[in-house]
Amino acid sequence: MPLEVEHVVDLPKERILAVLNTCFPGWGGERELAWVFERTCGNRVADVFVATVNGELAGLTALSYRQVLTPNGPARLMAIIGSSCTLPAFRGHGVFTAFVERTQARAREVGAHLYGAFVLKTNASYSRMLAAGCRDVPVAYGSCIPDRKVTGFAADYRFTRLDTKEAVGAFFQARSRPHMLANRFEYSLETWVNQTVNRPEPTQIYQVDRGNETLGYFLVGQWPDKLRMLEMWPVASRGWEDIVRALHAFAVQQANVVEWYVTDGGLQRLLVALPGRQLEGSLVVQVLSEGTSLRQREDRSPAATLVGESFNSWFLQSGDRI
Repeated sequence: MPLEVEHVVDLPKERILAVLNTCFPGWGGERELAWVFERTCGNRVADVFVATVNGELAGLTALSYRQVLTPNGPARLMAIIGSSCTLPAFRGHGVFTAFVERTQARAREVGAHLYGAFVLKTNASYSRMLAAGCRDVPVAYGSCIPDRKVTGFAADYRFTRLDTKEAVGAFFQARSRPHMLANRFEYSLETWVNQTVNRPEPTQIYQVDRGNETLGYFLVGQWPDKLRMLEMWPVASRGWEDIVRALHAFAVQQANVVEWYVTDGGLQRLLVALPGRQLEGSLVVQVLSEGTSLRQREDRSPAATLVGESFNSWFLQSGDRI
C-alpha cells in the first residue's frame, strides 16, 4: 500500500483528537491538544505530520522543540518526536518508521542539532529509534506508593501550598541556579511556565519544611487517581537525600501515589529505594551533524561534544517530558 507522510499546518482539531482518542482511549480534548501541539517551549511550536495509505488517514505524530543547555557550549536546538499513533487498521505497515525518517529530515531542515524521543524500553518504538541512529540515555521512572507500615516519620514534614502565580518566580530562580555539569533543557520563565505549570492537569507548588527548616520545593501535577512530581528542588543548603525522603512523606500525608521521572543516575538511586514501582525507560538521542548518526562517530568527536563530554549526563524530571 502506498504510504506517504506529510507535514500539515491546517489539519482540523477534530480529526487530530479523533485519531489520538482512538489510539489512546481517554487521551483528552482541546485543552490537552493545545498543550501538546500549540505551546512554545523551544522557540518553535510543534510540527504535525500525518501518514496516509492510499489517501486514507493512517496516523499522526508531532515534532516539538527544546533548547538544550550544555555544560561546555551554547544552547542547542533539540527536536523531539512524540504523540505518535497509528490507527489499528494500518499497523504493521511501517508507519512509525516513516514518521521517524520524515521527522529526522524536518529536524535537519530547521537546524536542530539533536533529535530524540522519550520512550519505554518495552515499546517497539525504542528499538526503531535505535535503528534510526539514536543512542540510549537510561531513565528511571516509577511511583512512590505510601508504605502504611512506616508512616510515623511523615509527621515531621510540612507541605505548604503556595499561590502559584506568586511562587513561580521564586521556584524558577531555585531551579535555574548552576547546580550540575549535565545537559538539560533551557527555559525562559515564560517557556518554563508553558511547559510545567500551565499544563492540562491542575498543578500546585509546595514549600517543603521539616521542623523550622525549609528543605526545598515541589511542583506537583494533580490527577484523579495519582500525583505526579513534575519538579522537586532542594534549597541551596540541602542535598537531594532530604528532598527525596520528603517525597515519600508527601505520598504518605496525601495517601496517594506520587509518580516521578529522572535521568540523573545519583537521583535515580535515591528514588528507586522508595517503596513503589519502577519502570525502565529511555531518552533516545541522536546528534545531527552532517547527516551522520552518533553511532558512526567516536564519543569525543565534535558531534558528541555538542552535548557534553559525557553523553549520558542529562538532568531532566517529569515536567520536562512532552
